[in-house]
Amino acid sequence: MNYGWLSVGVIAACSLSFALGWGAGSSSAESDYALSTATAEKSYQTDVADAERNARIEEIRRNEVIKESDDRAHQSTLDSAVAGVGADDAAARLRVELQNSKRRFESSQASCDTRVEQQRNSARAQYDMLARLYQESDEAAGRLAAEAEGYRIAGVACNSQFNGIRNQIEDRR
Repeated sequence: MNYGWLSVGVIAACSLSFALGWGAGSSSAESDYALSTATAEKSYQTDVADAERNARIEEIRRNEVIKESDDRAHQSTLDSAVAGVGADDAAARLRVELQNSKRRFESSQASCDTRVEQQRNSARAQYDMLARLYQESDEAAGRLAAEAEGYRIAGVACNSQFNGIRNQIEDRR
C-alpha cells in the first residue's frame, strides 16, 4: 500500500476540512458581525425614528398650544373690539345726552333769567306799591295826627270853657 498518497489525501482532507472549518468559522464571525451591525443599525434607525416621531409629536403639541394661544388672543381682540364699539356707542349716547342736557339747561337758564327778571320786576313793583302805601299812610297819619291835635286842643278848650262855666255857676250859688 502506498501510504504516501494516503498521507497526501489525509493532509488534503485535513486542509480542506480546516479550510472549510476556518471559512465556516470565519463566515460565522462575519455573519455574527454582520448580524450585530445590522441589529445596531436597526436599533439606531429605530431610535432615530422614535426621536423624529417624538419631535413631530412635540412640534404638533407646541403648534396646538400656539394655535390655542393665537385663538385666545384673536378672541380677546374681537371681544375688545366689540367692547370698544360698545364703549364708543355709550360715549356717543352720553355726548348726545350731555348736549341735550346743555340745551335744556341753557333754555332753563334763559327762562330762569326771564323768571328772575319777572320776579325782580314784580318785587320792584311790590316795593314801589308798599313805598307808596307807606308814604300815603304816613301822610294820612300826619293829617290824622294834626286833626287829632286840633280835636285835642278843641277838647281842652271845650273842657276849659266847661270848667269855667261850671265854676261861674257854682260861684253864683
